[in-house]
Amino acid sequence: MIYTITNVILEIKRFIYQNDTFWHMSLLHIRVGKELKKQIQKLIDVGLFSNQAEVAREAIRDLLLKYQDRLKDIKNEKKK
Repeated sequence: MIYTITNVILEIKRFIYQNDTFWHMSLLHIRVGKELKKQIQKLIDVGLFSNQAEVAREAIRDLLLKYQDRLKDIKNEKKK
């Protein structure tokens, strides 16, 4: 096989999608109120985040980590 840059990129993508679902991004559309959007923009304006998507991803990660132990407890309770 001749390794062109296109072939290499396709092989890398194929590997990532098959071996690590974390890297397979999907879209999530959310609506926020005007006040929340203003607060998000303040975080961006002072340089803590570069865009709204980055703020949303960080907030979702924090929320999932916060409830990670609780989710494990719920799963264990259901097994009993």
